[in-house]
Amino acid sequence: MMRIRRIDLCDARLFWDVQKQLDTESKFMMLEPEERRFDFSRTIGRISRFDFLVGADVDGKFVGFLSAKRGNANRIRNTAYVVVGIIE
Repeated sequence: MMRIRRIDLCDARLFWDVQKQLDTESKFMMLEPEERRFDFSRTIGRISRFDFLVGADVDGKFVGFLSAKRGNANRIRNTAYVVVGIIE
């Protein structure tokens, strides 16, 4: 059964795993497979910078995620960079 839930700092490795798998399976993600290296503090930093981050969890493994990061500058503060990743 799939559960949609917020991705917390304790999910750093699971979040990294789904990103790495998406890098490998898809040509539509930003990074190529060899570009992503696991760094716990960097992954936690990325998680904490998102304004919105949820994952689709099946049996304790993420099979996808939805993230949004708002713009910081005044002219783009009402915009968001949205990323959707779903494992095939």
